[in-house]
Amino acid sequence: HAAAFVWRESKGAAERGKASRAGAMADQNEMQAAAHKLLETDRYNKAVLPELTKCVHAQVEQGWYDAEINMAILKLYQFHPDPNQGIVEPDVLVKILALALMRVPEADFKLCLYLIPEQYQNIDSVTALTKLAEKLEVCQFAAFWDLLGKKAEVLAIVPGLESALRRTIFNTLALTFQEIPAQVFSNCLNCSVDRALEDFEGIKQDGNKVILPKSANNSARPAGAGMTAQTDMQLPQLAQVLSNTL
Repeated sequence: HAAAFVWRESKGAAERGKASRAGAMADQNEMQAAAHKLLETDRYNKAVLPELTKCVHAQVEQGWYDAEINMAILKLYQFHPDPNQGIVEPDVLVKILALALMRVPEADFKLCLYLIPEQYQNIDSVTALTKLAEKLEVCQFAAFWDLLGKKAEVLAIVPGLESALRRTIFNTLALTFQEIPAQVFSNCLNCSVDRALEDFEGIKQDGNKVILPKSANNSARPAGAGMTAQTDMQLPQLAQVLSNTL
């Protein structure tokens, strides 16, 4: 009887959790739809900012992302930059940048940065996020983690930011290498190889190296196959990626 009771309680908790997630998803969809409707009719009206701003807070709390809403907010900030107007909310601006940083190597962060009024680009958190993005974009992963360690307050901006950034770095490595020295791999991700084996699927350790999943991006092309500047990384570039992690 005790076992049956525990099973029923476990099943009930799972069903409640599923219902809660479904409800949150419905709320998110409704909020996004309402915001996009405002953008269709009043994109450049500062009166829509309170509703759009709610979406930013929801993205941070619930883990979703909407670039169009976020950039529309920054565009309105660009139109009304005067601090005396009270239109620009620096904490919202920083949250938008942090959310965009989680999308590197997509161009969202740069697009957002271009929209930030000049007088707000020297805010400490904006400066820190910009420097972090620069390190990511040039694959200076060890320097990235070192800087992040000195700017720990950045991690408090968006829950899950550190994990998302580690995933971004892993994806970059997986696009480039089939195998990589274990120590370099650990330095790149700023975590032990054992932890990485738990966090990322399809990888394994073989002695002093880590084997990454094969893909079209990290596999040699057949002789005579077409080469493009966008998808092919030459040996000097590979060496640069590795040297940047040390």
